[in-house]
This record gives sequence, structure tokens and C-alpha cells, in this order.
Amino acid sequence: MPDQQCSGCSFLGQMCTYDKPSNRPKTRFVEELKQRVADLETKLRTLSVCSLCFRSLESTFDASPTQDPPREDNAHDEDADPDPEIEALTRQLKHNLFGSDSTFHLIQNTITIKDKYLGRLSQTTPLARRVSWDPLPWEQEFFAPRTSYVFPPDDLIGHLMDLYFINIHPTLPVLNRTFLQRQVEDKLYLTDPHLEAVLLAVLAVASRFSDDPRVMIAGDTLSCGWRFISQVRVIPNLSEPTVYDVQFYALMTLFHVGAVAPHITWVYLGLGARVIQYHGRFPRRSGIPDVEEELWNRAFWSIFLLDGLLSGFFGRTPTIHAEEYDVLPPLEVDDEYWEADFVQPAGKPSALSFFVYFVRLFEIHVKALDRLYASKPKKLRMGWTAEHEMEVVAELDSLMNNFLDSVPNHLRWPDATGIFFDQSAILQATYYGLQITIHRLYIHKQSPATGPSLFICVTAARSALKVAEILTNRTQRVPSTWFFQCPIFISAIILLLNVFTTKRSAASFRRVDLDKDLAQVQTALKIVKSTEGM
Repeated sequence: MPDQQCSGCSFLGQMCTYDKPSNRPKTRFVEELKQRVADLETKLRTLSVCSLCFRSLESTFDASPTQDPPREDNAHDEDADPDPEIEALTRQLKHNLFGSDSTFHLIQNTITIKDKYLGRLSQTTPLARRVSWDPLPWEQEFFAPRTSYVFPPDDLIGHLMDLYFINIHPTLPVLNRTFLQRQVEDKLYLTDPHLEAVLLAVLAVASRFSDDPRVMIAGDTLSCGWRFISQVRVIPNLSEPTVYDVQFYALMTLFHVGAVAPHITWVYLGLGARVIQYHGRFPRRSGIPDVEEELWNRAFWSIFLLDGLLSGFFGRTPTIHAEEYDVLPPLEVDDEYWEADFVQPAGKPSALSFFVYFVRLFEIHVKALDRLYASKPKKLRMGWTAEHEMEVVAELDSLMNNFLDSVPNHLRWPDATGIFFDQSAILQATYYGLQITIHRLYIHKQSPATGPSLFICVTAARSALKVAEILTNRTQRVPSTWFFQCPIFISAIILLLNVFTTKRSAASFRRVDLDKDLAQVQTALKIVKSTEGM
């Protein structure tokens, strides 16, 4: 359609954000859905309190969208005073999300049937088991957030926040800079333990890029950030999880991936994933986006990226599969325009475009891990054969080619400029790293793909290290992020493997190529060396 605007969005007068046609529901179907929602809301008011233990109510009702709600035999219940103990239980459980296959769903079905045939009786006896859901004093003490945080002076907070948003935010925008800075200026973190934990984690991550002695312990540069991160308790609290919790676990992952025990990041990612599952459904955008919705969106995709990165590096199964969640891609709107109805100025590329395409690349990455690196029992269940394996590899290669063609001009390597140059380098290096991930399985095993895969891996490794060389020569620095360091490190290993393999075969020995590969390995070592304290 003209101006890259689909007919549906043109008719509705909305900005089109889709890159492929989408089928919009018919008007009659929409009206039926509206009527269905109205009927469900009516029936919800007639259900017993246990229906508040979960959100999936659809299967408790008949399929007809126009059926009248069940009649109550005890009409006087509608005017009865609410039971305070039931209200207390409601407040305790109303935020919990239980799946449609949970035991609570079975209980609710039973109560619904009972109410339909016997009528709903008023509550006349006290709930004697409040001890089962009210936290006891020692439990409250254990789960209570620590309140004795010690923050640095305001000038150091400002300095570290600037470092964080310069070095981390362009690659992994977990937070919104505008809102966080305003919250810090207003000292809101002094009264909100969730925000306090997020801010301390930000200061800890940013300390890795600072030479201020106030971020160190006894002047040791390897201690940067520990005086902040050591104050925060990782134990979840008893209150409803918020987006701050997911942000906190993402930041803890960023900090500890460069510490002495990077394996602990697997625990933080697991906690973040569970909070996301607890949060449940992600709202779909309708009209002007919502700030809370977009913060959850960014937090989800940040955990997804970190989970994919570390799953591949540690050789583990990814925790989060994006196709299992109803989550839209991040909005390509810079932080400062969120309060302007989320409208990015025309002609100004968004720094969030990188995040969107990075997510797409990692969706391919997770798909490769889930299929090519699946366990033997899982492959048996999938009916895995050599032919099927080659089909999967070909499919992933096709997705990679399509991805490269879809990258916008301002992120294309090596023509990008400014902040987009760093982003383009990370995107390109990660692309080559993913090529290696897809094909390195076939380097050493007998397979029709062995020869081509070795060539693809070596070529990708050389290309990734060439990206790193151009970047460091032009900017005289290295992006201090694991998303850049991982493909560079893996590429160096592939080139070393190629050197050793080639030396064993005198017939294919080519000194010039080996010297070039070894020179690129030295470049990789310098990059890793320069970032070892981050």
C-alpha cells in the first residue's frame, strides 16, 4: 500500500507498525466478543470469592455469549454485609495468577457447579484456617525488604547513572532513563524498597566503568560495585511482584556475569522468568501505549536476551521461549518521547531500533538452541533424523539471510554513525556468532554438513573479528558488554581450532592464511584483556 501503510491502519487513521499483512477480525465477531466480555463481567459478580484465586474464567461458563447468568436461590446474599475474613483472603490472593490447569481451577469449577444447583449460601462460620494464608511474624521478618541501605553522595549517584546509560542502556534498555532520573531527583528511592534495590544494582553495574575510589573497597579495582550490590537481598518479598523485580534480576545478571561466580546468573534469570510468569498476561497495545506496559515489555525482552546469551554460552536449555508469551516487540520510541504520546519525531531514527532487531536475532538463536542442541530424548520425540537435521539447518540459514536483509539503513555495518555505529557493530558481531552456533556442531562429527559448516564457521569468525578490529581502530575503545565479548571470544576459539586442524594436514597448509588468523586471535585477546575488569 502507499506510504507503507496497510489498509486497516489507513482506515482507522493509525500509524502502521507491522511489516507484514495482518488479518483483522470481522465487525460481527468483534461485537460478539464485546457482548461476551459484558456477560463474563456480569457472571463474575455472581461468583464466590474463590474465583478470585485465578484469572482464567472462560471455561467455567457455557459457550453461548448471550446466555443469562445463573439465578441465585438465596437472593438475600446480594444485600448481605461482606465477611471481613473473606475480604482479607481476597486481598491476599487476588493478585496471584494461577494457570487454567491448576488445582484452583478445578476447585472453582466444582464451586460453580455447586452454586448452580444448590444455590450460594451465605458465610456464617468463621474461616478457621487463616493461619494458612496470613504470614506469621517470623515469616514477615524473613521476607521483609531490608531498609538500611546506604547510598553514596548525590554527585556519585549522578556520575554512575550517566555511566550506566552511556555504556549499558544502548544495548540492553531495561529501564527508562527519563523516569528513573526523575525518581532519583525526587528521592523516591528512599521510601520504596523495590526502587532502592534497582538503583543500587544500577550503581553496582555502572561502577565497573568508573575509576572513582568511592566505588571500590580498599582501592581494589576488582571490587568496583560490591559495596552497593552486597546490600541488596535477593530473597523475594511477600508482596505482589512488580516490574522493579524483573529489572532488578536483569541488573543482577549483568553484574554477576562479570564476577567470580557467573553461574549464579542462572538463578537470577530463573527468578526473573518466574516473576514474568507470575505477572501473567501482557496487555496488547490499543491506542496510546501505557508506561507500565512498556516497562514490562522492556523487562521481558531484556530477560529473554540475557537468557538466550547465557544459555548458549553455558550450553543449557533456554528458560524463556518468546512464542509462549503474548508479548509485542519493543516500541521504537526513545525514552524522552514516552510522555509525548510515544511518538518518535519523523526523520529521527530511534536508538531502540537496535533492541527490536537484537530481539529478532535472539529469537533465531533460541530456536537454534532449542532444536539443534536439544537432548537426545527430546530429539527422539521429535522424530529427529539426519535429513530432518539438515532441513532445520537450512531453515535457520534462511532466517539468518532474511534477517540481514531486514536491518534498517541506520544500523547497517559499517555505514552507521554515532551511537548507531556501536549498535551496528554489536549486531553484526552477534550475527556472525550465531552463524557459528548454528554450524559448529558439525565441525567434528561425520555429517554431510561437516565441510560446509567448517568453512562457514571460519568465515564467520574472521568476519566477526574484522568487525571488532574496525570498531576498536575507529573508536579506540571496546563496547563493554557481554553481548559483544561473547561472539569475539567464540570466534577466536574457532580460528585457533582451524589453525591446529590445518597444521595437521600438510597438504592444505597455507602459512599466509594461518598468520592472518593468528593475528586476528591476538586482536581478540586484546579485546578480552581490555574488558576483564567489567
